[in-house]
Amino acid sequence: MSPPTLADIALFRDLPESELQLLEQRCRRRKYRRNEQILERDSDSRDVYFVISGAAQVASYAKSGRVIMLDSIP
Repeated sequence: MSPPTLADIALFRDLPESELQLLEQRCRRRKYRRNEQILERDSDSRDVYFVISGAAQVASYAKSGRVIMLDSIP
């Protein structure tokens, strides 16, 4: 079984093959461990992330340290 590509994401399915190839070349694939933090709230990162397989959770932390779950991305 081959790894998923951007063409497997509904957002990109209608793009011409040439544009998909350009986007794929600019992508950097990463695997994250379960519960690994990907981004921080006040990060100045301009990166864009696509969840191709697996899931991610969007959480915020209260001043008390309590985790506030905002969303889950399947």
